[in-house]
Amino acid sequence: MKKTSVIILITVAVLIIVGCSLIRTLFYPPVVVAGEIYQDKGKTLSFLKWNEDLQKYVKSGFVSYAKWKNDETSLDHTIDFFKTMQVDKVARDHLLAAYINAYNAFTVKLILEYYPNITSINDIPKAKRWDAIRWQVGKETFSLNQLEHDILRKNFIEPRIHFGIVCASIGCPHLYNKAYDGDIIEEQLTAVAKDFFSREENLKVDGSVVYVSSILDWFRGDFVREELATKLKWFGEDYQKASENIRLLMFICRFAPENIKNKISENYSKWSIKYATYDWNLNGK
Repeated sequence: MKKTSVIILITVAVLIIVGCSLIRTLFYPPVVVAGEIYQDKGKTLSFLKWNEDLQKYVKSGFVSYAKWKNDETSLDHTIDFFKTMQVDKVARDHLLAAYINAYNAFTVKLILEYYPNITSINDIPKAKRWDAIRWQVGKETFSLNQLEHDILRKNFIEPRIHFGIVCASIGCPHLYNKAYDGDIIEEQLTAVAKDFFSREENLKVDGSVVYVSSILDWFRGDFVREELATKLKWFGEDYQKASENIRLLMFICRFAPENIKNKISENYSKWSIKYATYDWNLNGK
């Protein structure tokens, strides 16, 4: 009888593990193996028109789509500029800034094509949303998903991209109201990461539970990868030896407000993690 009970328990455990793995495969973004493939030296880029548009139409992370729709000339110039890029000649940091700027500019353009008849990016037909191969950078044409997963996540060891690229939703990071610039990209990405975790809807603690944005669940692998210690040198041996949950908490603490950081880091192992419901409503006003 005892043997039968053990077999049943093991079977149930295996089914749960397989089920969770299947759910992640079907409904979560793809897992990627990241690596740096671009040269540090090369051409620099400037995005003056994109910067002007962001300063004009973005306030506190919210976008004035109605005003922007009345004059898309400058945005179209920015999108045309991406087509002229010589990707193989651009320095790594400037290329990172360019791809983030491109993703955000393309997303704004997509929203404007359907605005004001949508209240969420999910109102746009699926085939024309993230998988539509229509956005050109250099000589190649991508979908938004390809830019995110095959370029930004795969070709850069840089988890902060998840706080830089924006899906036009309230649940996503605020759209930064300046163009990303390769000369100061490190400071900019740190700033947007800290801004993201400073907002209660993205990070709060209650009892022994840390509540965080679903972004930390969807892209969990990017925030707990070994390279954050071995390549970026953000963490030491304690990170490398830690469980995924503790690694994730250590990542969060790197950018969290001081009071929350102090609470969590006092004893990482006492905290459980829960993920907030994502708000897909349009980030417009």
